[in-house]
Amino acid sequence: MNGELAPFERIKRFALLDRDLSQEAGELTPTLKVRRRIVAERFAGVIAEMYGPRAPQPAADGSPGA
Repeated sequence: MNGELAPFERIKRFALLDRDLSQEAGELTPTLKVRRRIVAERFAGVIAEMYGPRAPQPAADGSPGA
């Protein structure tokens, strides 16, 4: 999917949650819209990890990355 997108449109990082968002937990409205403030508070650690500094990644050829 990313191949056809401009660099600024590409997904660079993502995280999988251990559970789905739910109405019962207050993360979704009755019309299934995300309550962003609540989600941001509850998953602040996951979000911080995604936007924090990254560890160097090895290059595709196996040499140390930068």
